[in-house]
Amino acid sequence: MKNIGLTCVALCLLTAPAFALDRELEELNRTVFQSVDLNRNGVLSLREVDLFRQDVMISQDYDDDGVVTAEEHLEWDMGWNHLAETRGVADLYRQARQRVFDAWDTNHDGVLDKEEQTLSQSRDFYTALITATCLSISRHLNRT
Repeated sequence: MKNIGLTCVALCLLTAPAFALDRELEELNRTVFQSVDLNRNGVLSLREVDLFRQDVMISQDYDDDGVVTAEEHLEWDMGWNHLAETRGVADLYRQARQRVFDAWDTNHDGVLDKEEQTLSQSRDFYTALITATCLSISRHLNRT
């Protein structure tokens, strides 16, 4: 069964900068984060992100052929298109989603297979972890 409930985390994490943060967006981000944080410790582990990645792949693969095309990736939506339209950033949002697809499609064949999604999202996870660590260290140093 396709679990669309969890799959919007990827878009939350990747497209939130395209929107001005407001209560609606903050609440959506919090809800989605909590749905992926399976052990409720306030931190997303690589295991939790991998389980989520699997849900994303399944929910985007509309024709169940084992790969996600650019069209499937761009058509998949959890309501973010509506938010982008109401904020007047629909074109930017679609461009950001296309760039994400292009970055994840490492062999440039126009589809994302399981390996590409696993490697790309793992890389993104570690990049986010390193960035958060650097920001934390920076804040600590600025306080001292």
